[in-house]
Amino acid sequence: MEEIIASNSAKVQGYERLKRLLGKKVIAKNGEVVGKVRDIAIENYDIKGVFCSRWFDKVYIDKSNFETFSADAIVLRINPVTLLKGKIVFDSAGKRVGTVRRVNRDDTSNSFKSLAVRTKIYKRKIEIKPGQISILKKNIILKTEYEG
Repeated sequence: MEEIIASNSAKVQGYERLKRLLGKKVIAKNGEVVGKVRDIAIENYDIKGVFCSRWFDKVYIDKSNFETFSADAIVLRINPVTLLKGKIVFDSAGKRVGTVRRVNRDDTSNSFKSLAVRTKIYKRKIEIKPGQISILKKNIILKTEYEG
């Protein structure tokens, strides 16, 4: 049994322990798993964000992007652009263009300047700008046919 030394013991019972968050899932707005919490960023005893990992990718998610925060999971109010890596790209005719290998970003915002896509043919890399994309969901569909 834990002993409590506090002026308001009822309030203490509702506190969340940081240790319990480690290993919990971080879930994007669309339900896709971003990763698991590996570390927690704090400043002046206030949580600022979490570091999570998914396979070999590591990403920091700022607390301002949290929709809900519980002992079970952190649900985000965004779909991180880092999740675009690995998605399949199709042209407007439905022909497979390739797979996203890298998300090129200008800064730390949740936007990208281009996607580096590896094509099947000769393993070439092409860059796709946001303006060339028609649909960005489970897969990526371009506005035009790919001539490659």
